[in-house]
Amino acid sequence: MTITLIFPLVVFVLALIFVPFTRQLVKDKEELSRNPINKKFEILVGAINEFMLDGKGEVTLFEDEPRLMNLMSEERRNMLIQFYYSTGNLTITLNYKFFQKELVYKKQFSGLRNLSAFMQHDIANEFIEVCNKKISEHQQNVGYMDMSSMSGAHSQGLSESGPMDVVRGIYNGLTKRQRCSVINLLYVIAKSSGASENTILKNVAFNQTVLTLNVKWEECKRQLEVLGENTIYSDLNGIDDSVITMLLLAAFQLVVSLRDNPNNANPVVEEKFIYCFGMMGYSEE
Repeated sequence: MTITLIFPLVVFVLALIFVPFTRQLVKDKEELSRNPINKKFEILVGAINEFMLDGKGEVTLFEDEPRLMNLMSEERRNMLIQFYYSTGNLTITLNYKFFQKELVYKKQFSGLRNLSAFMQHDIANEFIEVCNKKISEHQQNVGYMDMSSMSGAHSQGLSESGPMDVVRGIYNGLTKRQRCSVINLLYVIAKSSGASENTILKNVAFNQTVLTLNVKWEECKRQLEVLGENTIYSDLNGIDDSVITMLLLAAFQLVVSLRDNPNNANPVVEEKFIYCFGMMGYSEE
């Protein structure tokens, strides 16, 4: 009698689990037949491609698995980004190899049946920011560079697959003086938080940008002391929108990392942030 009751109960529980899952799979098939994965996530993939592969990545689709696509560039064969869409959720996986040691980072984003352009940009920015940190940490784990003692000197090994290579191409058109002004912009924003110079120099977000731009803090500091803060704004006024986008991301990452309370913004820093970008021709709106 007990066995007779247990069997229907097991069947019922399994049905509760698998029937909704099966329905979601059917929805996947219907949705992707109308709107293939590369079209559904076109904005998201485009943003990741632009920042992580200098816009040179190519999408690979799979006839036998319409929920899967890969993004890869021939120029950066050590990096593969994979997108897998199932039951309304998107899983993005970064595969990055450095000195024969591989980094695999996976992040899932849920509830994406109805996806706006804003949400795609938001997801892309979050994934890019985390990947920058993960790649930097991976480089340190294989003993390539100590970020705390970084001088900004160029390294031949870094040119092809350095930790910030994913964004270096965005800054290629800047002069050395403009690069120093980028660093000084981040510095004056961070300084408004009350943080000491030593604290700012040890900040990972700040160090990542110094490394990416291949400059030395001593030179940037000297430029700021001699030419003043206004030089930052004149140097960076009118620069390419892609540089501004990357600079906004770096500045935001820096400001968040310097918060005393992660849940509350510092109004003084927020005001300085808005002021600085306003001086460069970008209003708060």
